[in-house]
Amino acid sequence: MTRGPARSRRAPAPAFTLLEAVLALAILAAVIGATLGARTQGLRGKRLIEERLNEHMASQALFDMLNDGLLPPPAIDPETADRLWRGTHMGHDYTIRARRAELPSAIPAEQLEARSDRIIMYRYTIEYRGRTTHTLWHR
Repeated sequence: MTRGPARSRRAPAPAFTLLEAVLALAILAAVIGATLGARTQGLRGKRLIEERLNEHMASQALFDMLNDGLLPPPAIDPETADRLWRGTHMGHDYTIRARRAELPSAIPAEQLEARSDRIIMYRYTIEYRGRTTHTLWHR
């Protein structure tokens, strides 16, 4: 028997080395950074989509008001015969121009009979809040 403190020869407990810990933290930081970047980009995209949707809805509301006869009578351009509406809607100026457009008919030639192979439409150009939209309409 040996006297004195008993020395045990146990294997050291498994643990991370300093290099492994630093590497794990670096990977975790990169994942968090990428996630936050993607979230920020998603929020920016959402805001842009909402702005464009609101602009489109306001422009569509103007066009609906025009078709329902709720806008004042248009001015007529003497040279081109275009109809022109100007005014303010929801605190923003707008301009709507209607130009006559003669387009080919969608009816096949063999079914036309006495009907014309051309149709009369109007190309509406709506300028509102810095954006321009174009619409073809039959009135």
